[in-house]
Amino acid sequence: VELLEAALLVEHRHDDGEVGRGRRLIDSDRWADGFRLRHLQARSLHSAAMTDVAWRDVWNGRVWRAQAFRLVESTPEHVALWAPQGTEAKLPVDSGGRRLRIPCDEWMLEDVETSSETLCVARPGAAHSLYLFFEAGRFARWYVNFERPLRRTPLGFDTFDEKLDLVVEANGIPRWKDEDELEEAARLGLVDAAAVRAEAARVLAEWPFPTGWEDWRPDPRWPPPRLPE
Repeated sequence: VELLEAALLVEHRHDDGEVGRGRRLIDSDRWADGFRLRHLQARSLHSAAMTDVAWRDVWNGRVWRAQAFRLVESTPEHVALWAPQGTEAKLPVDSGGRRLRIPCDEWMLEDVETSSETLCVARPGAAHSLYLFFEAGRFARWYVNFERPLRRTPLGFDTFDEKLDLVVEANGIPRWKDEDELEEAARLGLVDAAAVRAEAARVLAEWPFPTGWEDWRPDPRWPPPRLPE
């Protein structure tokens, strides 16, 4: 999920040049223990209270990637989450500070900031989430991140990216992304490539574009969502 990488959530959320420069490294276990939600009072088109949540990729019980999101709407059918450019996120790196794309035994988390504004729409039980990318406040493209079904937590939402991504331009032209990472992760026994491709085929058959969120805009008074210090 390059897009997310932050994603939560997709340097790539997300992976698509999604995240910008890193600032400092922290231990993923220690950070997770100190995580807390923040509740702020505000109004939006879809939610009476403004809540910041964590979108986390979790691998073998440890946080692999995380990003802050603003919870815009939560219904039995879906959740909608917003993050502007510059939102706090954390991506995995090795001991030398090199960005990691596929899970391994040891990693640290690097503080980064997202480079794009996104709105994530995810459905309970679905093995994917759908992102809308905005440029200069206008809808630019859709991005489908294939992942394990979301799990609600006291912090927000946990999942794990299964590498394959689908980018759909505003004109409806689709293209696959990170097929090589899917195959490598499958070779290592981390994902079931056939199951991921079957989910991708369902999305193409369903063709959930447009989503109805393309013209949505956040309250301009909103501060960016935050992760804890």
